[in-house]
Amino acid sequence: MTKNKQNTPQLVENALQTKPIVSHHLMTDGELIFERYICAAMKFIVRPLPDILIGTQFGGTKIIGEAVEAEFKADFFTGFSVVVPANQVTKWHFAGVTDVSLLYIAPNPKHPQLKAIANQLKEVDSPLAITDPLLSMCIQQIAQELFQRLPNKQLVDNLTMVALEQISRRLKPKKQISISPNYQQLGRIQYLTKYIQDNLSQPLTIKDLAALIKISPTHLRRIFFAATDSTVHQFIIHLRLTKARELLITTEVPLIQITTALGFNSQSHFIAAFRRAHSTTPARYRKLFAIIPTPTIS
Repeated sequence: MTKNKQNTPQLVENALQTKPIVSHHLMTDGELIFERYICAAMKFIVRPLPDILIGTQFGGTKIIGEAVEAEFKADFFTGFSVVVPANQVTKWHFAGVTDVSLLYIAPNPKHPQLKAIANQLKEVDSPLAITDPLLSMCIQQIAQELFQRLPNKQLVDNLTMVALEQISRRLKPKKQISISPNYQQLGRIQYLTKYIQDNLSQPLTIKDLAALIKISPTHLRRIFFAATDSTVHQFIIHLRLTKARELLITTEVPLIQITTALGFNSQSHFIAAFRRAHSTTPARYRKLFAIIPTPTIS
């Protein structure tokens, strides 16, 4: 292992003034290291690190993060993550006992997924806050598995790939909105988004939605994208998959029933959409992240 790869975890350990309860190489060449800390209330500074750092909060009280030489300040709570590019100076305040995980990506990695993330961060000059339930759950599952005496390596590898894919997705630049809807259009959009949320089991075609607010389908497409930076179809799929994730981890409702309840054309359509969004199937997602099953759809 190179000197940089050894130094980064040690620099963080020195800043936190405690040892990690888990420390593990997730890739055999040492390009990705995972650590988990449980820390007391404290304020500290992390000096410039040669590695990219990705932190996720598992539990505890509020964390306040701030960049010293860049414009960044954010509050973090359970499930929130942060990506800190290499060579950043950051200040942190743990308001109380805090459970966090840290991923270190080595400089100039060779693994394609790590290389993609490193390239995406080349033009980023400050930390980035991320709220992503799938990323958070993957990281927590990795931590739980590595805490076992004999962790399941294949499971850890699979979860790692999903987590890295989610990080890469969140780092993709968002398109700029070039037009703003006027007040009348904004009211229409607000009404329409509420209607979509309340009727996810229905077909929700562009034609029917446009008729609902008395405009043409073309006009609807234009003002909806201006207001949400998303097509109507993308927005509907996003809401359906969000509800699907909730049902998968909190209920034992069969996939076919979830398919019908959320308005997908078929179970194969639901599975394909879920796989595109989350790099895994609904059944696999449920197996990994199921919490306490309840028998009904709300």
